[in-house]
Amino acid sequence: MAIYKRGATVQYKGNNHTVTHVQISKGNLFVGMQDIDGVIPHEKVSVPLTEFRLQLRN
Repeated sequence: MAIYKRGATVQYKGNNHTVTHVQISKGNLFVGMQDIDGVIPHEKVSVPLTEFRLQLRN
């Protein structure tokens, strides 16, 4: 599951960038990044997969 949050490192056009903000507009998710003007559709941005671990409490 991809998680886009401020400060996360993402890859766009072969380069690493830092997420500055996310935006939802008309049901679509866009990602804003440092050194990139405007916002990019999330489909064009690669994010390392996030591993979730669930621990059962007794």
